[in-house]
Amino acid sequence: MYNFSDYPIEKGILFVTFLNPVDLGRILVLMQTEAAALMGYSGAVFNQFFRDWKGVVGSIIVLLLWSFFPVLGAFRIFNRKDL
Repeated sequence: MYNFSDYPIEKGILFVTFLNPVDLGRILVLMQTEAAALMGYSGAVFNQFFRDWKGVVGSIIVLLLWSFFPVLGAFRIFNRKDL
């Protein structure tokens, strides 16, 4: 990310972050501590996005969706096996 800091890749990095729920949770926890300053350029991008309440709410919604769809799929598979 540092090598491409001259290009507008912030939105792409945020999109890729939302595809990995473990990384998204880690970033949410880090933003609540002072360790966010140690993340460098990516920390600045994440701090700008997750500082606002819309970023936090959006990430929580994405994390809920990451848990909802596997549970929904499991219920569908388990109900078919019971028939």
